[in-house]
Amino acid sequence: MNTIIRSEKNISKYYSVTQLDKVVTFVTISGMETNITNSVMQFAVEYLNRCAKAQGVTRQQIADHTGFSRQSVNAWFRKHRMTLDQFITVAFFLRQNPGDLLSLASDQCLRSRADGGDPDVVSY
Repeated sequence: MNTIIRSEKNISKYYSVTQLDKVVTFVTISGMETNITNSVMQFAVEYLNRCAKAQGVTRQQIADHTGFSRQSVNAWFRKHRMTLDQFITVAFFLRQNPGDLLSLASDQCLRSRADGGDPDVVSY
């Protein structure tokens, strides 16, 4: 099964990813959608961080795999921010389904909003 994931920064750029069971589309339409998208990505990056730690994968190993510097990879995780391209690459490297991680992050973001919390603040 092929699933299309659309990047929020370059809507004309599509990624065909196999073995994903959900379509995840981030489209920036207004300020609210932008905040939700940023919040979802923050939670998703935190999930990736947890997966890397659980597997004993170092930031240097992620940097070597992605072709970025260790400092850049550290910044991605420290700021809970990475592009969709980077997120997908790291997720597959960690043998995680990016669609599942984004779905979990979206659910967490919605729960945070429902609880009256600030979804732009990642806390566990």
